[in-house]
Amino acid sequence: MLFILSFSFVFFGQFLLHVLPDESSLFAVNIMLAAAFLSMTFGLYFSRALSKSTYRPFLFHCCASVPLLGIAVLAARSPLLDFDVIHGPYWRTIHYSGLFSIVIFGLLIYTVSGFLSQSIAAYRRAKSNKVSVQERTRLRLILKGAVIANIWMALSFLFMGTLEAWNPFLPTVAFSSYSVIIFLLFIRYATVNYDFLSTTGRRYQILFDLSPNGIVLLDELNRIVEANPALLRLIGVQNFQESHWKRERISTFVTIEGDGTTYKQLTDALANKEIIQLELQIRNHINEVYIIEINTRYMEVEGRIWTYMTTKDVTMQNENERKLSFLAYHDPLTGLLNRRRFYEMLDLAIGQTVTANRVIAVISIDLDRFKCVNDTLGHSAGDELLQTVAERLLSCSPSDACIARMGGDEFVILLQDISPSTEWLTDYADRLNVQLGQPVLLDNNPYRISASIGIDIVTETDADAKTVLTNADKAMYAAKQNGRNQYCFFDAEIA
Repeated sequence: MLFILSFSFVFFGQFLLHVLPDESSLFAVNIMLAAAFLSMTFGLYFSRALSKSTYRPFLFHCCASVPLLGIAVLAARSPLLDFDVIHGPYWRTIHYSGLFSIVIFGLLIYTVSGFLSQSIAAYRRAKSNKVSVQERTRLRLILKGAVIANIWMALSFLFMGTLEAWNPFLPTVAFSSYSVIIFLLFIRYATVNYDFLSTTGRRYQILFDLSPNGIVLLDELNRIVEANPALLRLIGVQNFQESHWKRERISTFVTIEGDGTTYKQLTDALANKEIIQLELQIRNHINEVYIIEINTRYMEVEGRIWTYMTTKDVTMQNENERKLSFLAYHDPLTGLLNRRRFYEMLDLAIGQTVTANRVIAVISIDLDRFKCVNDTLGHSAGDELLQTVAERLLSCSPSDACIARMGGDEFVILLQDISPSTEWLTDYADRLNVQLGQPVLLDNNPYRISASIGIDIVTETDADAKTVLTNADKAMYAAKQNGRNQYCFFDAEIA
């Protein structure tokens, strides 16, 4: 940028040279020459950036500052280093002293040599290293531009001076300056076609395209203006060509599922241009369902307020959270509640449901001779048996019963809001024994099991959950001692 800016002042100085009065022509030449010396220095810095030079910074700064000596010469205005402006047939021309001409051409040759040497070194390094073909093409283009620009400059000084007497079109110095325009055209071509000197916009475009989150820009009518591939995939667009989605309303591709509250919340926020963060479930037009998290911001474009929205697919995240929550409170093998959750449910139930007419009961169940199944048929058969037992307990229990696997072959059931009478519990225990006594097909062979059941009825609001479970276990062990495959109520004798 500084290279181009400094050279624009060279042309500005040439313009002033031919339009200002005679007494101001030297001022114009000073502007032109100072800008030319600055351009030489900036050109060397450009070549260093191009070649990714590993020279020591201090040494390079010293080398790149050599053309600035020309500005010191201009400031000194020594008679040996002077110039004059003379009127020609068409244009004003600059006549330099012999020593000043040597200084100018010396600095010019120094700059061109440094620029070409670093450009050639960059190209050779690119050929020897593992760089992209596009990088080598860029360097080759810039090197060609530098060579052609220098040839143009040399030809201008060699031939245009002899034609100046009858050249009404451009002064000689202007012809030579156009060499830089030729070089800049090569840089422009490399920039447009090979991503040379990628701008910030280009870098953000890459981030926009590669973002795993959906990004969309909506106009004031909520029509899609820009969208990245992640967003298009989310809404079910299979052809990414702009004609298939641009200027379409986003509601064309997705519907928001739910009771309508979320939809109203979103539409109100968009209508009032309010910043919103919202999680919602959508179904796209190819019938895919996603849970997404959206964030909105707003920007002014040509006097209109447009919506910038980002979307994040949290479907898997929510599913993983649901699974983790389930595993925290459930037995992974049977899907029943685990010990931790059962204790929480029992603590909550005690004191809430125990009244004069309604009580709770805890039933402890232990399978008889389960160890024989594991020892003879293997642990996989034992797991299958436990899963079958869990299904049977669920099928014959009330819908509000809390059923848990405490570990191994031990299960517990919490019954809430039941009658203090033991008649219903006796009937329920009989049904449990009948269900659990049904044959189970293991390893293609029917296998019969039985269970010992202990029951503790909680009638006091200050009962302790651990004590209640201990009482139910004591009743269950009493049932085992009495011959298994039966149930027993906890009472004072068992205690």
